[in-house]
Amino acid sequence: MLASVLRRISGWSLRRRLISLLLVLFLVMFSASGIVTYRALNSFLAGRVDDQVSQLLDRYRHLGPPGGFGGDRFGPQPIGVVGIYLSPDRTQAIPVGTSSGGSASALSSAAMSRLAQVAPGQAPQTISQLPGKSGSYRVEASTLPDGTTLVIGQSTAAVAATLQRLLLVEVAVGAAGLVIVAVVGSGLIGVALRPLRRITATTRRIAESDLTGDAALALRVPAPPTSTEVGQLGQGMNHMLSVIDAALLERTIAQRQLQQFVADASHELRTPLATIRGYADLFRNGEVTDVRHLADAGVAMRRIAEESNRMGVLVDDLLLLARLDEGRALQREEVDLALLAADAASDHRVVDPTRPVILDIPPHPVPVIGDQARLHQILANLLGNVRSHTPPGTTVTIAVRAADGRVALDVCDDGPGIPAAEVPRVFDRFYRADPSRARASGGTGLGLAIVRAIVTAHDGQTMLRSVPGATVVSVSLPASAAVPAAP
Repeated sequence: MLASVLRRISGWSLRRRLISLLLVLFLVMFSASGIVTYRALNSFLAGRVDDQVSQLLDRYRHLGPPGGFGGDRFGPQPIGVVGIYLSPDRTQAIPVGTSSGGSASALSSAAMSRLAQVAPGQAPQTISQLPGKSGSYRVEASTLPDGTTLVIGQSTAAVAATLQRLLLVEVAVGAAGLVIVAVVGSGLIGVALRPLRRITATTRRIAESDLTGDAALALRVPAPPTSTEVGQLGQGMNHMLSVIDAALLERTIAQRQLQQFVADASHELRTPLATIRGYADLFRNGEVTDVRHLADAGVAMRRIAEESNRMGVLVDDLLLLARLDEGRALQREEVDLALLAADAASDHRVVDPTRPVILDIPPHPVPVIGDQARLHQILANLLGNVRSHTPPGTTVTIAVRAADGRVALDVCDDGPGIPAAEVPRVFDRFYRADPSRARASGGTGLGLAIVRAIVTAHDGQTMLRSVPGATVVSVSLPASAAVPAAP
């Protein structure tokens, strides 16, 4: 049953549960204070009745039964007081009265018999039912010097009436207090929960918002001071919304980059495919079967091979970027970066003697942990970028240096430089300064993107600085002593 009650309460609103809890606490506290007050007053009034009984004993002990036992020599007893005198042999009993020679006693024989059962020398006791009398009495007995036993009782009707009135007052006050607590508590709890309602309304508007567009998630909950729990909740909600907003912005940027990536890849692949398809159509239509067209056939085959190679390079670059994005593990071995720089400089002198190269490397090996083929590709792409975007006669400098557990590789040229507006985007995929994408203006726009991806896969960093006459691409890699060997 308790489980069903708890399940039912769990379905209540927070406001209803708080008000119910407030009412229960008030009822428990008021009931506890009422019980304590009732018992304290009862004990106090009972003590006063016992004092009155003791005073009556002293009074009637001194009066004694005048004239001895026998006959009716005493009038009615005081209101609320009962009492008898018992002869020493306990065979005769006369009621205690206010004066001698009065009317008959108000005590019946049965009542006097019940009083005669009270033993002297004991603490006051309560007789709940006394024949012929209503209510209960506090009774005490005492033995007089002549052997007579005096029994005196005091009615507790006044005490019962006072306690009953107190009980009625407590019930009335408690009921009024419950109503006041319910009304005032409901208002105060409603004010305290108002920020929660605003938070709920804001989250509902966020849920109804269109999150598929490019617009930022500008809605925020109105959070009260963070010193309150509701304020802390609002602050947490706003922080969560900021994170969601950043994630949505990042998703939008990623979608745009993906769309641009697909468009650029399609554009780069369309040109060689169109060339290959065109020459294939010539062969299919029989336009180069005659001997007179053998020269044209040779040109066609050469162009098909060139465009196939170009498309193959592009596909290889895309495949490499995809593998690096997937986080595939590279080979981990110790590679002398100074030796790689020397080999790359030698290759550059053979490929392009019009652009002199200066090699600035230390006389000792500079080891790093990485994939030798990919590290060599970094140098090849950087030098190829210089050959594609600088005029003949441009001097290239390759520098390698080690410091503080890092190895720096710098490729510098004294060409015209890169415009400042384009520097932040040179590492983007398929980015080329020439929007026409003419072959004479450069490659596919993946060279520097591959450089950054390879460096990132080696836990390194890339940076580019460019001014007219000095363009430097810096690559920072962990030295072999700072990177644990692969298992």
